[in-house]
Amino acid sequence: MRDLARSDLHRAAEFCNRVRASDPAIEPFGAQLAKLAEAPRALRPLWRIAEDAEGAVEGLAFASLRQPANTSGGFAVTADVYVAVARRSRRKGLGRALCSPALRWAAQERATLRARVGDGALAGQAFLAALGFRQASAQILLTWSRQRVDGGSSASVRVRQLAAAEALPHLERLSREAWAGEPDGFAIGPDELAELCSEEGRLILVADAGGCAVGYLSGIWSATTLAIEEVAVVPERRREGVGRALLAAALRDARNAVLSVADSNDAARSLYRSFGFTQSARRLVYDLRHG
Repeated sequence: MRDLARSDLHRAAEFCNRVRASDPAIEPFGAQLAKLAEAPRALRPLWRIAEDAEGAVEGLAFASLRQPANTSGGFAVTADVYVAVARRSRRKGLGRALCSPALRWAAQERATLRARVGDGALAGQAFLAALGFRQASAQILLTWSRQRVDGGSSASVRVRQLAAAEALPHLERLSREAWAGEPDGFAIGPDELAELCSEEGRLILVADAGGCAVGYLSGIWSATTLAIEEVAVVPERRREGVGRALLAAALRDARNAVLSVADSNDAARSLYRSFGFTQSARRLVYDLRHG
């Protein structure tokens, strides 16, 4: 086992795709690995790779900072941690060894580590429990497939698609206000937001009501499939059809869509269900807290 170098990223991504093909419980992060490694939040000193005697990749672990300390929302340091081990190398302590740098870092920083595992992945759940993780919540993966969307807009809400430069001032304020105090809030700085908005295939919709921007939707296109990443509305304008208007506008040109939502978010799940989204998977969220 050794530190993962940038020159390892291609082989590591191939390994991710290979192990996921034989174990769907593993998250599909292979295609995003290089991008994650270059992101400002990548905790690169914690990235590890394991190889066998012939140099074949047998395991991988990496971490990414989710929430820095001392943000306006008052959140503690939180990092997402991921680990994957080839089937033939499991139950040999490799997963624990790969995670050890992240475990030490979290203890030193008084940070929280967060991991996700499939609802039915009992071995993965047992592994996390043995490391001291405890289930904290659950995420539902929803999928949608339809030719068209009828209606769904409120007469008092106007939805606009914005280019990155035009959207940034709105998104900075809206994300701050919409996610303030939320347990799964995700603080993002202006530079990160600018980079996110400029991604190829990025869709940014902003909803106006009463002469002010009150909500937004952010997603990314892959052909005719839209991966919806965020739908957020400022607290004082919720339950007024803003989220429905954003979703209707986003789906108008899509044949398929995917998104994830907290299992406990009944209001959002009801909205998505009304558009025809159906559950395709459920992932448990495990936390290891030190703060």
